[in-house]
Amino acid sequence: MRIPTAAAKVLVVDDDRNLVELMRLRLETAGYEVIPAFDEGEAAAKAQEEAFDLSIVGLQLVQGDAISLMEDLHGKVPHMPVIILTAHGSIESAVEAMKKGAYSYLTKPFESQDLLFQIERAIENSRLSLEVERLKGLLQERYSPANFVARSEKMRSMLEAVSRIANTESTVLLLGESGTGKDLIAKLIHLAGPRKAKPYVALNCATLPETLLESSLFGHEKGLSAGLSRPPKGYSSRPTKEAFSSMRSGICPSPSRRSS
Repeated sequence: MRIPTAAAKVLVVDDDRNLVELMRLRLETAGYEVIPAFDEGEAAAKAQEEAFDLSIVGLQLVQGDAISLMEDLHGKVPHMPVIILTAHGSIESAVEAMKKGAYSYLTKPFESQDLLFQIERAIENSRLSLEVERLKGLLQERYSPANFVARSEKMRSMLEAVSRIANTESTVLLLGESGTGKDLIAKLIHLAGPRKAKPYVALNCATLPETLLESSLFGHEKGLSAGLSRPPKGYSSRPTKEAFSSMRSGICPSPSRRSS
């Protein structure tokens, strides 16, 4: 188990003081900063005062409700992972807690290595998620129509059209010669509208063999097309109905004609 490069702050909540002290000693030895709490009210107060990277919450709290506390913690720090501690007889409740937002659960008694592994993985996933959100924000800012400077009247009209189109449910056809920026405009429309959190699919049809073009776009039935290793669903079925799918036609292969 590697020592954390930046000391992560962990909130440990359980009414078993001996268990909390044992976890505190083990986690501090591993390089974490640990803040203990022994009931829901104390934990909520400390979460109000300090920012935590992760919380470990005992499921069966004498004073308070673990699920309610978890929801309160997520209300303050939505991205913070919460690990639930549970006994053998309450595993179903722990699973229910995961459905409501808990990262994972550990069954008492547990090995220290299992605890450290869960903590390290949870914090790493949380940090990766935050980085992805940060990069998405930068991408959206970069491709925002407001950040494009246009001198020509035609280009300014194009950007104004992008702003209007982005919030509609209409299918958009972009026409233009190669290199005129069709892909860029497609990304602008996608990132400026309500579909920006959905998948964006860019497909160059010219790269698809004639024999696989139709099945790649629209899918195929298993067993009906020999030699196909692609999944039955085609590219056009992958985004949800709210996603914007941009398909570059390029020079599509024309169907060959066989003489009878």
